[in-house]
Amino acid sequence: MSENAEITIRQGDEDDLPVILAMLDGAVEWLVANGHEGQWGTEPWSARPKAAARVLELVRTGTPWIAEIDGVPAGTG
Repeated sequence: MSENAEITIRQGDEDDLPVILAMLDGAVEWLVANGHEGQWGTEPWSARPKAAARVLELVRTGTPWIAEIDGVPAGTG
């Protein structure tokens, strides 16, 4: 990240579901690579219909936030 990077936090919505799932998939990949298969399993969230549906439900009923660095999603909460 450059010294002049623009960091923004915005409210997300259903259109951000692919971004959120990609972040969760990345977390699974990292956990598996570091020997923590038991935490979230080994299969990406996006490949598990029930898990993806649960994330969509949370996005619809909650208030997801997306952090971006220079317009590129970098985190969610």
